[in-house]
Amino acid sequence: MLPTNRYSPKLRPFPQVAVLMASFARAGYGSRKLFYTLARMAVRRAEELTPHEVSLMLPSLARMRVRHEALFDLGCDMVSNRSHEFTPRQLADVMWAVQVGHRAAWGTGVRTLYGSA
Repeated sequence: MLPTNRYSPKLRPFPQVAVLMASFARAGYGSRKLFYTLARMAVRRAEELTPHEVSLMLPSLARMRVRHEALFDLGCDMVSNRSHEFTPRQLADVMWAVQVGHRAAWGTGVRTLYGSA
């Protein structure tokens, strides 16, 4: 019998993708193709992403200087709509990533997060 919890690892293997992205970034493995592929996978599963996953993936992209506009936009929207689900550490990590890795979204992201800039 399969578990009915939608966040069960058996039904939802996606958290490993976020951890994989963070691990490769920490190791300094700079394959743009890998990071773009993982980011595309994340964007396709936008509805399933958790704050933990977003706070792992965006800093990983920023650390590796990979700009994936769709994932950064998704992260900014997620923070503005679901900020109560993020821990202070996760919010800090996402804001750092947006500042460092996605300068184009910095202005709009800040306006979205804080009302107006």
